[in-house]
Amino acid sequence: MGLIQRYGVNGRRGVKLSRLGIKMLNILYLDDGEKHLDIDTDTIRKELEELENILKDILARINGFHAYSSITSLSILYSIFKHRQMRGLRLDETKIILSKGHAAPALYAVFKFFGILDDDDFIDAFTPGSHIQSHPVKGCPMVLVSTGSLGQGLSIANGIAISHKMRGDPDDVYVVMGDGELDEGQVWEALSTASTHNLDNIILLIDRNGHQLTGPTEEIKIKEPLIEKLESFGWMVERVSGENPEDIINALNSLGELSGWPKAVIVDTHAHM
Repeated sequence: MGLIQRYGVNGRRGVKLSRLGIKMLNILYLDDGEKHLDIDTDTIRKELEELENILKDILARINGFHAYSSITSLSILYSIFKHRQMRGLRLDETKIILSKGHAAPALYAVFKFFGILDDDDFIDAFTPGSHIQSHPVKGCPMVLVSTGSLGQGLSIANGIAISHKMRGDPDDVYVVMGDGELDEGQVWEALSTASTHNLDNIILLIDRNGHQLTGPTEEIKIKEPLIEKLESFGWMVERVSGENPEDIINALNSLGELSGWPKAVIVDTHAHM
């Protein structure tokens, strides 16, 4: 069981915690009644089915452009907004960066489902001049930065998270990243930066679908053991199944209450629609 080094404020050395130690600390931090939300599974399933139909319509417009990545990202993006909705937080103030920008159709589907985009927004979608393109572009509602160059989203989120702390803004910054992005050195620099500055207002969600452009992720460049790697960089990590949005929502709820650590949720996904 690997140990991780924790540092306190202003670089003061903290304690070394094992994964079990981290879990125990999590329990001490959280009241047991707040770790899980009252989730209506039937409602979740119905909403996901509606979302899948919206995504199918969007993908049909662009001949299935990056369909696999969009499908595996859908439950992750949905869970972020559903969790905020359940917590009574304003959806239109969600700070979210889709680092895996090629999964933009899934982002647009979630935006449409939650009323951020409407039918009129899609009249000229994916045409020159539209604010809805095959990758997210600034100018589309709630798109903070244009994305598509992989590996950059977490670095951008670090800057936003630091600015939030400077302004006293308590809201979190969410980053959705593909597992293929983990090949990028910039990702690991950003992971280190986040823990160095105690950016506990960042929640990173990794779409662990096991595939990237040129093949299976573990054949291109070994990612596992991913939990231990992220923890060694000073992150609090949960791993859940993308088949169960309830688990993603509960992980977001649990991690969101913990202070002092940047947080990551590894979501094991596969395509089905």
